[in-house]
Amino acid sequence: MVYKSWYGFGLVALCMAITIIFSYSISGTWDARYMQMFHAQAEAFLQGRVDLPVTWTHDLIPFNDKLFLALPPLNGFLITPFVYLFGDKFTETIFALILYAFLIVIQFIYVEKFAADKDIWQRSLLFVFLALGTMLLPCAVISTSWFNAVLSSCIFLSLAWLTLYYAETLKQDVLAISFLALASMSRFHLALILPIFIIKAWMTRYKGKLNALIALSVPAALFMVFVLWWNWVRFGNPFSLNYDDHAYAAFFQETIQKHGFHNLVYIFPNIYHGILAFPELITQFPFFKIDEVGNGILAISPLFIYILVSKHQDKPWYNFASWHNFAWLCIAIIAIPVFTHFSTGWRQFGYRYFLDFFPFVAFLLLQSKVKSTSPLSLFCIALSIWFNIFGTIMVLNPKQFGV
Repeated sequence: MVYKSWYGFGLVALCMAITIIFSYSISGTWDARYMQMFHAQAEAFLQGRVDLPVTWTHDLIPFNDKLFLALPPLNGFLITPFVYLFGDKFTETIFALILYAFLIVIQFIYVEKFAADKDIWQRSLLFVFLALGTMLLPCAVISTSWFNAVLSSCIFLSLAWLTLYYAETLKQDVLAISFLALASMSRFHLALILPIFIIKAWMTRYKGKLNALIALSVPAALFMVFVLWWNWVRFGNPFSLNYDDHAYAAFFQETIQKHGFHNLVYIFPNIYHGILAFPELITQFPFFKIDEVGNGILAISPLFIYILVSKHQDKPWYNFASWHNFAWLCIAIIAIPVFTHFSTGWRQFGYRYFLDFFPFVAFLLLQSKVKSTSPLSLFCIALSIWFNIFGTIMVLNPKQFGV
């Protein structure tokens, strides 16, 4: 047990140290990379207001001569104590590293739990891949408000899945659904899987017990009450997010005017840039160019391909008593609002919306037949780390490599 604790601490500390050094090396400071939306929101909260007294308009919703942040407010609440204690010294760059630290600790637990049948070398490599070879690293280092939003939601979404999977009591199931409700406070569309989490818990352990169903539904009900209150306190209408009024980047203007904020025509661009798009290979170091609209996860983190080629001995696909099938169901439901959204996440490396699926995809990978010590897997892990490190640099310092 002592050995295992030191092994876990060492792996997490190593990846954390690499990420901290990498993040600091980008600019030599902990200054914010871009406008700090959640920091500004926290300052507003501390002044007893929910509108933002700022000069920019990007991703803000104008209403009654006031500006309100279009992004859901979880990070605003999370960062408020730090802003209160440290003021402007606590930037969203530092905040992102704290979120990343929590997230990789959870991913280490994922590896130890869901890949327990693999040896220590395989588990170590799988953890390094998840920590340094996936979108967790670019999100933590780029650390703008948009990337921090998916980091925080991924923390609570990961906890929700882990808790639901191992739950044995009603309290644990309620806790799992509470974690999902918290994740939804950072990414509202994640609330779409609240009903199936409730049904999964109820059908697995409490079928026919109405009191249990009511208890399981309480976190979802509280989330709905919060959203209604949040809309009312900002816009005087509990049933309107006023999302269509938010000021978006000029980059999207023509697209939104033509097709709106959500449309089926956005499905292919999201699938291409989110899953498939391979970076352009060149002869100059670091030997590839990024696409700021997005590079596909299967291209920049190719170890995930094992999910598609591994065959699980599960019940029929439509039987969601299978945890693998249930994970795919969650992915499919979340994909509906994500893939029909006008933006793929520009400006970025990779596909930041992938973190909406990350806990389920990580689970499927760890449960697959992947052998991370094989030459092909080692190549995939090394390539993933290469892409995610240098892709991040090219987003933050586009001229560094002259490509």
